[in-house]
Amino acid sequence: MKYILNKTPIKTTNKDAVNEFIIDTLFDDYKDTSKYNINTSYKESISSFESKIGISFNKCKNIEIDITKDTDLECDILDTLIDTVTLNIKDKSKVNIIYKSSKKIDHHLKLVINGNNDSIINIINLTDIESRNLIAIEAYVSSNITVNLIDLGGSLRVYNYYAEVIDGINTFNNIYLTKNDELDLNYYIKLINPKCEGYINSKGILNNTSKKNFKGTIDFVSGCKDAIGREEEKVIMLSNDAKNKSLPILLCGEEDVCGAHSSSVGGIDLEKLFYLESRGMDSIDAKKEIILGEFNEILDYLPNKDYILNIIRERL
Repeated sequence: MKYILNKTPIKTTNKDAVNEFIIDTLFDDYKDTSKYNINTSYKESISSFESKIGISFNKCKNIEIDITKDTDLECDILDTLIDTVTLNIKDKSKVNIIYKSSKKIDHHLKLVINGNNDSIINIINLTDIESRNLIAIEAYVSSNITVNLIDLGGSLRVYNYYAEVIDGINTFNNIYLTKNDELDLNYYIKLINPKCEGYINSKGILNNTSKKNFKGTIDFVSGCKDAIGREEEKVIMLSNDAKNKSLPILLCGEEDVCGAHSSSVGGIDLEKLFYLESRGMDSIDAKKEIILGEFNEILDYLPNKDYILNIIRERL
């Protein structure tokens, strides 16, 4: 049976095969075997599951947290995990969510962010490189919210980001690494009211035989006068066998807005590489430092930046 996932908000040409993502098999049934560590009080329950990626399950772990301070959530996934995490952000906070595994696992996450104060949410995927991850994030923004997705694990990764900006600024940043992996990225920000802002920034590395689709949409709906929306993608290709498809979309239902998009695909900057090699650094280490330099802007949001940097070096 084929499952059609991550559909774009509007269809483009079918020839490029980027409007949707198709997989042949879904995950196993829900198993409550994963270990959570959360440094604040929360409510846990069992419920049904449905996300904007386009699949549903009868059963999932449901965790709801009222955020009034900086909060850490760490989950060690032992088998199959299907979970919904809801963050009700009541005060300015930084939330760090880390998913790890020591073996190949299946994980489907739905993260719902109800944000009404200046906050930063970091989602860090450190699962095994052979894992399968389907992660859907929904953000409902009435103030300034920054969401950072740091994606360092999994052979199959399907990501969906959906945001409605009622007021304020929503920034979504994403970095990813690949070896021989398959990625489908579908990011959407809807700007609803006057003077609100939305930004999508995606940076990644494609290596070996990896395949990646990027679909980014800024939607200016009627009534969002003087709104600003931009999306930017940068892809570094480390292999001639890797395949990249990029589909940036601007939808405009309002006249007085400012929208822009850009997509850059290419190899390692040879001038930077020559500079580092001329100062005694070997080629492999020089390439790693150039890549880390591209990621630094987003990694600066993380409290455990050095730890994440070391993992990136190991997995490059």
